[in-house]
Amino acid sequence: MRKALIDVESGLVVQVEDSVFDVAPSNMWVDCPDNIESHRYTYANNQFNLIPEPPSIPHTAEENEELAKQKLQDSDWSILPDVNLQNKAEWETYRSALRAIATNPQSGDMPWPVRPQKIWN
Repeated sequence: MRKALIDVESGLVVQVEDSVFDVAPSNMWVDCPDNIESHRYTYANNQFNLIPEPPSIPHTAEENEELAKQKLQDSDWSILPDVNLQNKAEWETYRSALRAIATNPQSGDMPWPVRPQKIWN
C-alpha cells in the first residue's frame, strides 16, 4: 500500500510515496489507495476526498470565435484537392459547424463539433 503525506493543518495530500521518511511534525503519513494523487485530495476523518475542479470561466463570444477560427485553420489540410480521405464528408460537416460558430459566436460554454478521425483511402 502507498503512503500519503498529509499537511496536518490543511488536510491536503502533499506527496504520495511507496515508503515513508522523516517529516516535520506539521505533516503525517497515512496509508492510501493507489489512485490518490498529491494536491488533488484532502484527508479528514480517515477519508480521502477529491478536491473539486474549480468551475470554468465562461468564454466570451470573441474567444469562441477565435477558437473556431483556429480549429478551422488546423483542419484546412482536409479540404486540399490532393487529400484522399474516406470520410471527407465528415470533415466537411465538422468544418461547416465551425464556420457557423465563427460567423455567429455565442458567449459561454457551448457544444463544439467533434473533430473526425483521419481515415485515409
